[in-house]
Amino acid sequence: MTSGWQPDRYDPRHHQQYTQQQLESQQSRHGPGGNLVRCLECGAETAGAGQFCRWCGAPTGMPAADPVPPGDDRPGPASRAIWRRPGIIAFAAGVAAACLVTAITIISSMPDPPSRPRASAAPATPSASARWTYDTGAGVIRPAVAGGTVYIGSDDGTLDALDAATGSLRWTYTTAGSVDPGPAVGGTVYVSSDVAYGGGTVYALDAATGRVRWAYTAGSYAVVSGLTVAGGTVYISGDGTVHALDAATGRLRWAYTNAGFVDSGPAVAGGTVYVGGEDDTMSGSGGQVYALDAATGRLRWAYTTGDTVASSPAVAGGTAYVSDVVGQVYALNAATGRLRWTRTIADAVESGPAAAGSTVYIGGQDGTVYALNAATGRLRWTYTTGSYVHSSPAAAGGSVYVGSDDGKVYALNAATGRLRWAYSTGDAVESSPAVAGGTVYAGRDDGTVYALDAES
Repeated sequence: MTSGWQPDRYDPRHHQQYTQQQLESQQSRHGPGGNLVRCLECGAETAGAGQFCRWCGAPTGMPAADPVPPGDDRPGPASRAIWRRPGIIAFAAGVAAACLVTAITIISSMPDPPSRPRASAAPATPSASARWTYDTGAGVIRPAVAGGTVYIGSDDGTLDALDAATGSLRWTYTTAGSVDPGPAVGGTVYVSSDVAYGGGTVYALDAATGRVRWAYTAGSYAVVSGLTVAGGTVYISGDGTVHALDAATGRLRWAYTNAGFVDSGPAVAGGTVYVGGEDDTMSGSGGQVYALDAATGRLRWAYTTGDTVASSPAVAGGTAYVSDVVGQVYALNAATGRLRWTRTIADAVESGPAAAGSTVYIGGQDGTVYALNAATGRLRWTYTTGSYVHSSPAAAGGSVYVGSDDGKVYALNAATGRLRWAYSTGDAVESSPAVAGGTVYAGRDDGTVYALDAES
């Protein structure tokens, strides 16, 4: 039995000879006009001997017993006559079986189609549980935590002292300008208050009652950028001056003035005060980092950056980490000011660096949190939020906590950057979070403070 006609093996000469013979046979059996033929390959009837089958493409050539009336698709005499012939029936059955085997072989040899991806719901973002919330009624500058109390500074000039466990108000104190709370040391909480074009004042308040112990005015045009307390001294910075005050009395111990502005809050480590700012505001010659002797205010070294240093330095492991407003991060030898490495992370940065272990964490105006190798500056991981990150990260307990202008507080795995949870507040979170006792304290721009379970 033949395997059937193959188009790529077809010889027109054989077909011409074959169809001429069939035409003569047809004319001798059916007479003139008997032009109905049957396909040798598939058995279909088609008009005109010598043509190709209109169903399978093979050459026709077996005449039908009788013409099939046009338009009549019923099994008439011609069809019945064909299927009464045993040879034709056997031939058709063989062709059908061959076709079936061929089709099965072709289908079985085809590769399996790729599995269709199934639509699935995106995994829900894990959220933190809020232990309590408190509405200050004004934008939150930042929270500070000490001795079971959360101190909340607001831009309406109010300082609220809240119970860290319950959020209940313990006392409040009102100043003339926006309030940035500093640390509480020895039963005293130190805060700075800034009045636009009216100068800055530092207050020492009784941590239990809010009563004023002393106040120090930095100057009629001074802007207090921040403060910190170390070794019985309060260090404040603002305008072009760094002030060192006696923590018990508020008396001035020394002051250091440079040619430009001091824009960052001070950081103190190893008997040295580190601040950043602008070198010369008139010429726009870039930024500066200053290292001052903590006891005398004498300049130890200065390092010029590409632009203004507005955020407080972070000092760890003998290195001072600073960032300028155009997105450059610098690692400087804390003792000499010599550059160890530098890295550009974003077009703009207002967030301050946080150093923990062997990693430096910082946020960018591109909405991304960056983790850099503290020794080399090499990028370890990034995490992108939904908007700007003005907030400075806080690292604690293997996590990094940071706020974003997308209205969320994020908890990221400190080693990998993987999201642990995100809590939506509904408004921008520009203030830096504070972490204590398994709780993250964060405030959003409309004045609401949140106490969130750090391990949610």
